[in-house]
Formats: sequence, C-alpha cells, structure tokens
Amino acid sequence: MSTTRLASFIRVVAWGAAIGVAIAAGFLYFRNPEVVQLAGTATIGGPFKLTTHAGRQFSSEMLEGRPYALFFGFTNCPDVCPTTLMEMSNHLAVLGPDGDRLTVLFVTVDPERDTAEHLKEYLAAFDRRIIALTGSAEDIALVARAYHVFYAKVPTSSGYTMNHTATIFLIDRKGVLVSTTNDEESEAVQLEKLGRLLAPCAPVPRHSLAQCAE
Repeated sequence: MSTTRLASFIRVVAWGAAIGVAIAAGFLYFRNPEVVQLAGTATIGGPFKLTTHAGRQFSSEMLEGRPYALFFGFTNCPDVCPTTLMEMSNHLAVLGPDGDRLTVLFVTVDPERDTAEHLKEYLAAFDRRIIALTGSAEDIALVARAYHVFYAKVPTSSGYTMNHTATIFLIDRKGVLVSTTNDEESEAVQLEKLGRLLAPCAPVPRHSLAQCAE
C-alpha cells in the first residue's frame, strides 16, 4: 500500500472511531442517567414561566433555594408517565415530612390537550405535592430545550401520541443538576438519590476533600 493510500486509510478509520464514540455517547445520554451528570451540569435548566394545574403562574424563580425533581410527560401517556407519577408519589410518602422540602414538577409535552383543568383532574390520583405545569407550545419548547429534552408528536389511527425523553432531573437547592433517574431504576436506587438530594450538602466527588459549607 502506498504512503498516500495508507494515510487516507488511517484518516477514514480515525473518523469512523470518532463517529462511533459520538453515537455511543448519545445512546448513553438517553439510557444511562449518570452520564448526564458527567457531561456537565451547567447547561441543564434555565428560566421559564408556566401555569400550574391549579391555574396559577409558576416561574423558575420560585425554585431558588429548593431542591426539585423535574420530568416531562403527558396525560394520555399509556405507561411511563403514570408509572413515574405513581413512583414519585410513593417516594414522597416514604420520605414523609422530608418530602415537603422537595418540589416535584411534571411538565406536559402535550399542551394542546393538557390544559390546567385537565391536569388538575389527572393529578387527583397522585400525591398532592406534585405540581403539573403547562403553557403555550412555545413556552413548553423553551423549557424542553433548557433541559435538553426531546419530544415529538406521532400520528396514530385515533389521533396522535407523544414520544419524549423520560428522564427525571434531580436539581439541588443551588440549581445544579446532581443526578437523574427514570422508571427503569429500582425503588431503592431512586429513594437513595432523592435522599442525597435532600441532604444538607450537595454530593461531591468521592476523591474530593471539600467540605460542605452552609
């Protein structure tokens, strides 16, 4: 093989490896909750203004100084969304009074059907501390972009359904993403993560000697 052809071959292999790494990273982002934390937390979240299921205005400013769990879904979701809401309800019950310090937000990706009135009726089956949020299509898109969430309308024989990211974002009282979870993790793992989120100090790397300061 000539030197020129060898160099071309090496470049092709290198590009192929780079593309493979990128695809693998994207796959892990959606399937492995912990990868989101490793990717950097500064780009997760942002300011928003939406409407609660009670018809009240809710802004991201109201979350300042409070740990919160935020996830996206819709009321016509057949399995993942009701399962997540039930699991979060069970977690809040187990946490007891500590659960009052956690704000749980359910942001609809289907504002066309999920009005405040409909969300209020839907949430009656879950823990009263969970807050559902809706708004205009533009407002929802803004929040989804801030949390790097994908969603899309998918036509069906009876109308449409929604595909969406099923990640639960766990944000500490300083507004920093400390972990994520989803309905595929066990109850014990989810509770352990919520416990760490509610601890006085945000989690730090194990190799760090930094101490928490109030």
